[in-house]
Amino acid sequence: MTRALIHEFHAIAREALGDEAADVRVMGVEPTPAGPRVRYEGVPTARYRGRRELLTDRALTWEATSRYLATRWRAGPMPAPVPEDSWRQLMELFPEVYGEPVETGPGWHWLLTLMAEWMGEVGIPPEFQTIQVKEKYGSLRVYFAPHHDPAYPYEAVIAAVERLSEGVCETCGAPGQARKTGWVRVRCDDHAGR
Repeated sequence: MTRALIHEFHAIAREALGDEAADVRVMGVEPTPAGPRVRYEGVPTARYRGRRELLTDRALTWEATSRYLATRWRAGPMPAPVPEDSWRQLMELFPEVYGEPVETGPGWHWLLTLMAEWMGEVGIPPEFQTIQVKEKYGSLRVYFAPHHDPAYPYEAVIAAVERLSEGVCETCGAPGQARKTGWVRVRCDDHAGR
């Protein structure tokens, strides 16, 4: 299991974070109540080739990668299968985040689970409302209100999970990459031709 988790960590990070993934070293995998967490070090501390994103956003994307794998692998030595009624489960488990059915492939179920759990940790304002959750141009898009509430860091969590989606197969949740076949979709090698 440890080797498979580390492989997935690197594969997802390569797609979602590009060249900066080479600088991060995996220190090991440790069990936690939330699932097996990949521990790492070496997140860049300076701007990367002029990208405008904040360093904290990149650090949160690394954290999201570790949390995602813990969520996906929390049930045991193999990744959990995607539930057939993913959107219904998300709405029942996290009604404060998902008031409407999500419009994504089932493979992002664990990504959306991670997002809702993490938002619950950092705080969700009572007036929070998800307007739409969908795939667009090969990545997750979450439209919500209110925006720019400095009292709650949930927007940074959403941004990190959206970026992470660029490395997660929309069909099964395994590491994937953007594939252009008319529409841009993130698919693993097994689902690339479908």
